[in-house]
Amino acid sequence: MTENVIQDKVLVVKTTLQKWIGYLKYAIMAGLVITIIVLYYHGKSLDKKNQIQAVELMAAKDSAVAYKTKAGEAYFQMKAVEIEQNATKKSLEAAGFNLKDLKQKNIGLNNLVGVLTAKIESYGAGSTAGHDTILVTKTDTVYGKKYNDWNNGNLLLYDLYADKDSLHHKYKYQTGITLFPEKDGKNTKVTATLTDTHAVITTGYSIIITPTSKWYMKPWLWGLAGLAGGIFIAK
Repeated sequence: MTENVIQDKVLVVKTTLQKWIGYLKYAIMAGLVITIIVLYYHGKSLDKKNQIQAVELMAAKDSAVAYKTKAGEAYFQMKAVEIEQNATKKSLEAAGFNLKDLKQKNIGLNNLVGVLTAKIESYGAGSTAGHDTILVTKTDTVYGKKYNDWNNGNLLLYDLYADKDSLHHKYKYQTGITLFPEKDGKNTKVTATLTDTHAVITTGYSIIITPTSKWYMKPWLWGLAGLAGGIFIAK
């Protein structure tokens, strides 16, 4: 009789312990779920903040570096930063873009895949022949000088003439630009070439926009989910 009583008590204690262990497992699983949610949104916020800061820093130091090939052809390299879609608006503002102006130009921020900005400068010298002439204006007839058009293949000066006070002309400038974005280790860079051999890219950078990572693509989330699954199976 006494042995049966002891066995009953042991069974009650065992059942109670199993029940509390079950409660503890559910509590751990609930804690892991909450941890996953908190870490996901915290990580998402931190990633976004880091991306915005990277764009802001790059825009502040947007100098392009000039190089030359062995054949003497110039090329230029600019920095690039990859951001996710959810950081686009804040990143563009950090880089100095006016979002209202972009909207007025029918630029859809939600569909944007990248931004490239650069400043090109070109220097050179030249001369062209001229001859004396009589210039007829709306109000007067004056002595002046006409000049031949000047063209270096990229810059064209035409309709050149000088009156008693000023030199007048029209101009047209064009240069081809080719861009080569590429991965450089963990970073991204953009190499550019210009058809104008007198031109240089003085400043520039690129913002590459990628789709926002889904929550289920985060490796650490899979780790936590595996831990929770292990606890559930162990039950």
